Amino acid sequence: DSTRVITMFLPGLGEVFTINGEVLSAGYHALSHHGNNPGLIADLIKVESEHMRLLSGFLGQLKTKTDANGAPLLESTFVLWGAGMGDASRHSNANLPVFLAGGSLKHGSHIAIDRDLSDAPLLGDLYITMLQQMGIEQGQFSNASRNMNQYLV
Repeated sequence: DSTRVITMFLPGLGEVFTINGEVLSAGYHALSHHGNNPGLIADLIKVESEHMRLLSGFLGQLKTKTDANGAPLLESTFVLWGAGMGDASRHSNANLPVFLAGGSLKHGSHIAIDRDLSDAPLLGDLYITMLQQMGIEQGQFSNASRNMNQYLV
């Protein structure tokens, strides 16, 4: 069902590009591997701030547009925003940032997962939660096998 899942891709991963008319020093991939270089970090902040501006605009449209029943689309939509790495400069996927909006979940909080705990939830557990909230009875995703209802539902 092509109306239920969409993917949004933002260009600029490899090539140098501009934001608000300003040419950046490198493409996103190179900026993400900044090695603590202040100039690269400054440009990375510009890119990621622009990404958040675009995400905010998208969420705003979902909030104002309505579905066939007159309810805001955001209420019946999950928006998952994430990154491939928590610290790309070190090629680490620890502390992976994930943003979730919409749907029937509890929102308005920041959940910090201590990955050193033996029972720490996995990213796949979040996917299981989302699938179950969409009515898809799924008990496993990759190496994950539980939901995160205690945090989100």
